[in-house]
Order: sequence, then C-alpha cells, then structure tokens
Amino acid sequence: MTEPAVDEDDDPVRWIGLRPDAYAGPFREKDGVLGDDVDDLHRWTGISRELYDEVMAWNEAHACLRGAPSEAWRDRHHDWQQRLLSRMREEVHPGIEVQAPQAERPTEVSLTGLRPEDVRGRRVLDALGAPLAGRVVAWVERGVLLWDADRTDDVAVHDWEDAGAALAREVQEALGPGYEVVAR
Repeated sequence: MTEPAVDEDDDPVRWIGLRPDAYAGPFREKDGVLGDDVDDLHRWTGISRELYDEVMAWNEAHACLRGAPSEAWRDRHHDWQQRLLSRMREEVHPGIEVQAPQAERPTEVSLTGLRPEDVRGRRVLDALGAPLAGRVVAWVERGVLLWDADRTDDVAVHDWEDAGAALAREVQEALGPGYEVVAR
C-alpha cells in the first residue's frame, strides 16, 4: 500500500470512522466528515470500491428508516457496522487509525424525543448545555408546528429536516461515542 495522496491544502486522513448520515455521508474523521466521493476516499484512505459500496448500503439502510427502528434492527445494523470497520482496518493506508470496535451498541438519541418535560429528554438536554439544548428544543417545536399544519411536502419541511441533520451532528459531537444521535 502507498501513503494517502493529499492535496496541497488538505491534511492527510489519520483517523476514519463510520456514522450514518443521509446528508453528509457516513465517512468520518475526528474533526468532521470526509464526504462520500469514492475517488477521493480511495485516494485518501485506500478503501476499495466494494467496501465503499457496502458502507453506502449500510448508510442508506439507516437513511430509509421512517420512525424508530426495532431493537433487533438496531442490533443487526450495529453488527454490520462492526464488520465494515473490521474490513476497513484491513484496507486503509498505513498510519490511518480506524474507529475502535464497540462491543455494545450506542444509546440512540432521537432529537424529536428530546422534550424538557420528559425525564430522559431533560437529562440529555442538561448534558448538552443551555445554548445547544435551546436550539434543539426550538427545532423540535418548529417540527411540531410544521406537522400540525400538515405541511408534509413543502420546502419548509425539507429545510427543517436539513437543519435537524446538522443539529444531530452537533449533538453527536457533544454527547460522544456512546450515543447515536438521529434527527427523527
């Protein structure tokens, strides 16, 4: 294997992990997303097209969910992720660390379930700190208004979903690896 090719303005990839994200793609580095361009990812990390395709299928399975998945589905999806990370360890360029295995599935946190009046929701919101928690509560309240108005197919709903995906990434960063934050 060769060292990863790096553009003059890019830092080399030194860590890679997976997190489902319908908008930014599943490939992560410590400080953000790597995107989902197969040619860039191969050049930067060395992963094969076959592994890339399977990771994207894993990500798509999560993106297609409507509502909360069953515990059995979450267990299967977690096991699939762990197999993908194992394969990734075999394929990446030397010097790239791959996300550590997780024996236990992370606790799922649904942003739409974070309500101040709910005990579990309050605990998570308190852990986020006031500014981020306030933005989460405002996002949830906006969604309630949109759905109450039966606006299921307009730009406002899509904008709300996009904002939720970005907010989920922020909350994920704040809570850490023991959680899987989703914007539903």
